Amino acid sequence: MKLDDDGSGNLSFDEFLKGYYPEQSKADLAAMSQWAYPHKDKSMVTFVGKQSAIDEDQLMEIKNIFLLYDTNGDGVLDRAELTDALTASGYEEEEIDSLFEECDNDGSNAVDFDEFVNMLQGAYM
Repeated sequence: MKLDDDGSGNLSFDEFLKGYYPEQSKADLAAMSQWAYPHKDKSMVTFVGKQSAIDEDQLMEIKNIFLLYDTNGDGVLDRAELTDALTASGYEEEEIDSLFEECDNDGSNAVDFDEFVNMLQGAYM
């Protein structure tokens, strides 16, 4: 599955939503984007090259992605939530298990927001 539709090397939030929810209509995807970013006309999550720091806009966008994955609203991603999210993004079960084990630094059997940010930094930044 190709997520970067425009080939820019950047993954926009709209492209992310389209990949995560492939069966949704354009109107539904636009509504989700507007819900996540009510004050922005065009929302982008940009993971380019290797960066050592995340700016405030990127952190806010990552938080919104985390909240989409946290379907039960408990503030952490359990294995099932991470599996659902990453399976929809094209990851295989063994890749997800490996990521989960690497990310769960505190051994809580859940990925908190800081662990999620570290995972994304390791994978995309």
